[in-house]
Amino acid sequence: MVLLYVGSGSHEVDLVERIATFLDWKGARRSAERMLRARKEEDAAAIISNVPFELWSGTNFFNDEFILLYVEVSPEEYVNYDRWSKDPSYRRHFKEIAEALASVGTHIRFVAIGVALEPELYGVPQPTPQASTESVERALRDAEHLLKASGPSSAVDRIHTAFHAYLRAVVSGAGIGDTDANVTHLFKVIRTKHPAVQGPVSSRILGGMASIVDTINTARNHSSLAHPNEELLDEPDAMLVIHAVRTMLHYLDSRLHTTEGAPNPGLSADA
Repeated sequence: MVLLYVGSGSHEVDLVERIATFLDWKGARRSAERMLRARKEEDAAAIISNVPFELWSGTNFFNDEFILLYVEVSPEEYVNYDRWSKDPSYRRHFKEIAEALASVGTHIRFVAIGVALEPELYGVPQPTPQASTESVERALRDAEHLLKASGPSSAVDRIHTAFHAYLRAVVSGAGIGDTDANVTHLFKVIRTKHPAVQGPVSSRILGGMASIVDTINTARNHSSLAHPNEELLDEPDAMLVIHAVRTMLHYLDSRLHTTEGAPNPGLSADA
């Protein structure tokens, strides 16, 4: 476990139970974020807004009882947080977060990161596009948080948003069409005009997937939390949508950035 902020007393932490998921305590989190921005502590505000911290109860050898911010991340992400723990500037941000939370009535003693060693629970892993935009990254994070906290049906709209934002970035980066279009149209533009996906195999597969994209778009509009729909996709169908989008993101990002081992023009890192 990496401790990014330590209050007074012993540094020992034993987790007891989760009190609130990232979504459950959004009121206090947003109030603290506003407090941080009012104090011009923008980096700390960005951290509390984007890192999916949960509220946990904890204890130690002395039977102290306290509250901490805690989240488990992949081994790859854990390495980055471990570096943060050794950087005084980052440690200051977490102190600022603790002080802002205390100001709005949520007192925490620690901010901690754990490593999640369990295998991927949902088949197709969460993609991490090599070149992306803030909208893509934020929507992917939101989708992952909702998937774990509330289930697949809650994540459909956000994974669709991530896909839409990614397709817009591809079209914009390659200069092959109007980005102000829906998912179905953007996917068609890419599969018919982008030079990286015009091979005999990719053209046929992506052509076949066009109907899948259209169905996903319809499902998002009529069977997700994007709108006040009375009926949502059940868990198997919602996971099918998530798997399909993840698969397409993995493929497109790999194809659009690698041609015989070299970077492929058409989507810049700043797209």
